[in-house]
Amino acid sequence: MSDPSQFIVWPLADGRIMAIAIGVGLAILALAVLIEVRRRRHERKLMREAELRQIRDLFDEREVRGDDRSLLLAIINQYEPEHPARVVSRRLVFDQCMARYFQALRATEGAETIAQRGAQLRDVRSRLGLDYVPIGRRIHSTRELYDGQILWGSPASGLEPRWFHFKTVKVDEAFFYLAAIGKDGTPEFGPGEAIKFRMWREDDARYLFETSVYQVEQEPRVWRVNHADTLTRNQARAHYRIRFDATVRVGILNGTPDEQPVSLEANEAVTQIYGRITSLSGGGMAVHFQQPVPKQVLMRVPFELPDSARPIVAFVRPTGAQNVGGGRSIVRGRFVAMDDETRDAITRYIFLKQKQSASEDSYSL
Repeated sequence: MSDPSQFIVWPLADGRIMAIAIGVGLAILALAVLIEVRRRRHERKLMREAELRQIRDLFDEREVRGDDRSLLLAIINQYEPEHPARVVSRRLVFDQCMARYFQALRATEGAETIAQRGAQLRDVRSRLGLDYVPIGRRIHSTRELYDGQILWGSPASGLEPRWFHFKTVKVDEAFFYLAAIGKDGTPEFGPGEAIKFRMWREDDARYLFETSVYQVEQEPRVWRVNHADTLTRNQARAHYRIRFDATVRVGILNGTPDEQPVSLEANEAVTQIYGRITSLSGGGMAVHFQQPVPKQVLMRVPFELPDSARPIVAFVRPTGAQNVGGGRSIVRGRFVAMDDETRDAITRYIFLKQKQSASEDSYSL
């Protein structure tokens, strides 16, 4: 038989020992969590300080000084303290900070102070290079409108809306300013009245939004309008279109009602100017020029599709032109006298890009 003394029986730990063990474990865990939180907080602090140094260097480079610098830094500290560099590098984040700042400012300041701050911060936006929206890219607020943008406005409460024609005469961070144009009469929109707007942004899409009039200046009649930070963007084209970036040498032909291929190919160019194709569809294209182009002409546009066996020479009749400032213009046009083989090649390419875009959107979700 085995000797009973060879077996050692350990007593069970009582409740107090178990409680102490659990308490020590929890304390160690809490200490580890506290250390990790402090470590991350310290890292965020260092990153924030580094971003603020980058911002100050950018201010020096772009000559943002004095009150302008102090005001924007105060806005950053108030509304985007964790990631300050985003405010000076991303248009959307800059817009969001401006929206929150002016919403708070309206509760304490009068119209003139608000307008003065709006103009001041608009100058800061321009110095930071955040005032330019690339052609073909969407906008997210009316702060991204450009001077001369055409809009249609109607009272938001009207059951049968009557639309009036406007253009922007100025845009700052607090308001955008409208003047009535066309033969639609002078609208009697007053302060506080809700207005719904629609507009077509060249080489982009149709936008719908609603906002209100802040003030009306009488001589000349100019409507000072509150910014809208929610815009509905709707496509409005018969053909699916894609962004297409290609610098081209465009031949300008005399306009002719004869759109037969033989007639057009024999037509000599009056002049040639450089442009940049910004969008392409099965029915036409948009071309960005550094100068105005008459609507009555015909354009000969040579370009190449990626992986295409041969270059394409398209004849384009302008259907609309828009001055986008600085003497530049975007001309939209439809293809004329295009053979089926060329149109099929363009359509196949656009379909392929559409599928790739849909696949990328699905992956990003």
